[in-house]
Amino acid sequence: MKNILFILFIGFPFLGLSQRDSLESAQRYTRNTVHISAGTWFFYGEWNLNYERIFTKLSNTQSEVFLGAQFGFGVSESFSDGTHYTPTARLLLLSGNSRSHFELNAGATINLFEMDGALPQGHMISQYTPTLSIGYRFQNMTNNRLIFRTGVGWPVGFYLGCGFNF
Repeated sequence: MKNILFILFIGFPFLGLSQRDSLESAQRYTRNTVHISAGTWFFYGEWNLNYERIFTKLSNTQSEVFLGAQFGFGVSESFSDGTHYTPTARLLLLSGNSRSHFELNAGATINLFEMDGALPQGHMISQYTPTLSIGYRFQNMTNNRLIFRTGVGWPVGFYLGCGFNF
């Protein structure tokens, strides 16, 4: 009888901990993503290297909503203005279930570019531009896997991208 009481008093607290740990592990998701994207408006081309950080999961229903931030750097080329260098900061919203997500990004970029003959050599013009993009993302939020994304945005145009989350 003493052995049964000893097992009950010692074993039950560990059973509770193991159930809590399994619930927490089921709710974990990957928070970091690195991806490269390329886009075009046919007369304008751009590529970006981005880092994303998911801050919070907003709902626990069947459809998941994630909120985060995206930071990146890109290079664009247009027929009229030449080469632009574009550091970017955006807010990120992902909504969907399992692996298919709707993505929405909104933020700002600083366009840094040289205008031939307009300024002394080595001087650049900076211009703030709002950014907005909507698209589809194939990403498993609970595993470290590859991602695929596509959509349309301003100023990047129609884009395709791939990367990985961790």
